[in-house]
Amino acid sequence: SLLDIMAPMKRPLDAAFWRVRVGNKMVPSNINFRNRPVCKDFSMIGMAFHTCYIPLLQFDNYKQSDYRIADRIFSILNVIWIDKVLTQTQSRENAAGAGRRKDKNEVIKVNSEAAKRQSRNIFRQDKKE
Repeated sequence: SLLDIMAPMKRPLDAAFWRVRVGNKMVPSNINFRNRPVCKDFSMIGMAFHTCYIPLLQFDNYKQSDYRIADRIFSILNVIWIDKVLTQTQSRENAAGAGRRKDKNEVIKVNSEAAKRQSRNIFRQDKKE
């Protein structure tokens, strides 16, 4: 799966979106695949992007944050679509967590200033190419 995700991503401006099995349903659906992400038809575990974009793609306190992050990625990066189910939820329910807050109590700290500097450098390099 990792090779399927990383192989088509050649530049930091590339992002990958793929299909996800959420319970007994697949997202994005055939209708929405290869199009702008649609709320409730996309999953955060179906995308990858360069870490330099983390400061630009922060989660908010509202439901469907994964959709809003995916929409931002779709707007600013070159999205490469992978027509395979590469990840799935553990839940057999259709709605996965459905906002029930079954989150882990782990915090991942990101050095935002370093990530922003790295992001600016990558943008400069990409403009030169």
